[in-house]
Amino acid sequence: MLQFPTAPPPRTPTPPDGRRASVAACFRVDPTTGALMLLFIRRAINPNDPWSGNVAFPGGKQDPDDGDDDERTAMRETQEEVGLDLHGWRRLGRLTEDKTIRPRGKKTMVISLFGFILESDEHTPLRPEPGEVADAWWVPTDVLGPERVEWRAMPIEQLWPALRQRPVLHALCRACGSGRVRYAALPLPPPPPPPPDASSAIAAAEDGVEGDYPLEERYLLWGVTLGLLSDARRRSALASPLIGEGAARGFDQAFRSAAGGPLVDGARVLTLTLTLTLTLIPTLTLTQTLTLTLTLNRTRTLTRTRTRTLTRCDARALLPQEEETPEPAAAA
Repeated sequence: MLQFPTAPPPRTPTPPDGRRASVAACFRVDPTTGALMLLFIRRAINPNDPWSGNVAFPGGKQDPDDGDDDERTAMRETQEEVGLDLHGWRRLGRLTEDKTIRPRGKKTMVISLFGFILESDEHTPLRPEPGEVADAWWVPTDVLGPERVEWRAMPIEQLWPALRQRPVLHALCRACGSGRVRYAALPLPPPPPPPPDASSAIAAAEDGVEGDYPLEERYLLWGVTLGLLSDARRRSALASPLIGEGAARGFDQAFRSAAGGPLVDGARVLTLTLTLTLTLIPTLTLTQTLTLTLTLNRTRTLTRTRTRTLTRCDARALLPQEEETPEPAAAA
C-alpha cells in the first residue's frame, strides 16, 4: 500500500472564503508481528464538532503559523492530538487528491491527506489530547481491504441532527424515502484496553459519554475518512478502492437511501420541495406539502443519474445547510 506514483496529485486551490485542513496517515511496522500498521483516532464527543465521535486520521484545521503549508498542518496537528513528532518519519507526500466539502454550518473546507512512515523500531507511545481525542490506536492494514466494507443504516436525523428541531423537514425526508440512510462502513478492531497505570485520556471501549455512539457503531470507518483511505488505495500499487469508482460489491456510492437508491436523488427532491415550500408557495399546509413531495418523488426515475459526489464528500454536503455558526476556539 505504500507504493505510490512518483508525481503527487496537484494541490486544490482554497475557494473564496474557504479554509484548509490536513490529516496524516501514519504507518509503522509492528516489531513483534512484522505487520504494517496504520494509526486511527476517534474524536472526542463535542456537540460543536461535525465529526464528533467519528473515527478519523489525526489532523485538523490550518493555522496562520503553518504558512499555507498543508503538510506542516498535518504534522503539527498530529503532535497536538496524539503526541507523535513526525519530523523523524519518512514523508510519503500528498497521497490523494484533496477533498472539498462543506460541513453543516461551516465554511467550505479543502482536506489534504499526507503519508508518513516510521522506519525504525523506536517505541511510539500515543498521548491523546483528552479534549479532542477519545481513542488512538494502531490497526493492521490487512484488515482494511474491500472485502471488509459493509452496509450500515442510521436515521437521517443522526446524520443531520438539526432535523430533530424541524419536524416538517423531517417529514419530507421520510416522504422522499430518505428517513433512513444506508452508508458504507468498515468495522475496525477496537483499541486494546489501556493498562492499569495508563492515562485516563484513553477510555476503555466499554466506557462512553452522553451523546456517544453505541459500542457496536463506535469504531466504524465511514464518511470522509473512508473516502480518503479508499482514494489512497486506488492511487497506490494496490489499485483497489473501498468505495467509489472501481469499487467492488456495489459500493460505487458511499451513501444510499434506505430503499437502496442513491441518496442524491432524495436530496434533490427534498431541496426542490423545500425551496418551493419556503419561497414560492409558503401557505401550503403540511398535507399539501407532503402531497407535492410524493409527486416529485415519483419523477425521480426520469432524472436519476449515477454520480460519484457522495464518494468524494460527506453526505452532509448535499443536505440543506444551516446558517453559519461561530466556531469554537478549541475546535481541531
